Amino acid sequence: MKKHSLIFAFLITSFFAKAQDYKMQLANSYYDNFHYVEAVEIYEDVIDEDSSNYEAIEKLAHSYRKLHDTNNSEKWYKKLTEHFPDNSLFSLYYAQALASNGKYDESKNGYKKFSKLKSTDSRGEVFVYAYENLNPFYEDST
Repeated sequence: MKKHSLIFAFLITSFFAKAQDYKMQLANSYYDNFHYVEAVEIYEDVIDEDSSNYEAIEKLAHSYRKLHDTNNSEKWYKKLTEHFPDNSLFSLYYAQALASNGKYDESKNGYKKFSKLKSTDSRGEVFVYAYENLNPFYEDST
């Protein structure tokens, strides 16, 4: 009886792993063909089943950014920057999403982090300078 339970558990686990692989392949296909709305739905489902699937989280964040959904891209880039603190691209996109959502102080900090991680890219310094020296420019937009 115990042997049958182990076999059944193995089969169920294998089935779910294959289903997860299929969903990722399908979502990646949509993503690669610029069908971000469809990709988002599947990536969300994959992440609901496995919240540590960082490939899905990354592509979900990128999809939301490409769809100009700054609230959701902020949410997912935040998760990526927390898990991959040395990734300059995630820091940049997170700072951009924060700025788009009117969170300028947080965005300035994000650009500072980006600037430290990628000192050869001037975008971080330029935005930090703008936030620190052009306050009236962005304060009027709130």
